[in-house]
Amino acid sequence: LPVVLGGEQVDLDWSPSGQSLVISGAGLVVPAPEGEQQVGGVIRFDFGETTREVQPLPLWLSPDNTEAAIEVVWSPDGSRIAFVWCQRLKDGELQRIGLATVPERGGAPTLIMEGEVYHPHWSPDGQQLVFAMGKPGNRQIYTVRIDGTDLKQRTQTGDHITPRWSPAK
Repeated sequence: LPVVLGGEQVDLDWSPSGQSLVISGAGLVVPAPEGEQQVGGVIRFDFGETTREVQPLPLWLSPDNTEAAIEVVWSPDGSRIAFVWCQRLKDGELQRIGLATVPERGGAPTLIMEGEVYHPHWSPDGQQLVFAMGKPGNRQIYTVRIDGTDLKQRTQTGDHITPRWSPAK
């Protein structure tokens, strides 16, 4: 898979080691034998000694662009990537269907939490995620264990969008 050129929505995050970059999105434009193709999904780019030695690795793709991965974030230990899983509606809009992870070497996504999730972020120990969830105007902050258990609502009022975990362990 050659290098991604662009897309409708493109999000990225560096690996904890700084040697890899993960890109997620909707309508990612990638070169294909017949020209360009739009896909949704997550693609990892590993860097060699120079930036010319980029090795792309698709971790999960929706070849027909009916699904997408947005707001991607790499786990602190580098073993998983979390993202907001979306499906494309008939009118082309993206509907947020939940919080998911995929192994750093690729595979089928694991849906952790269903709902209108925004901007996940890992706990320092990599065992939980914090995120906003709900309709715009009333998004609250939640935490959940990576197996989908122990969901806790952390705020009750307001509209929250990009929670972050303290880097202290």
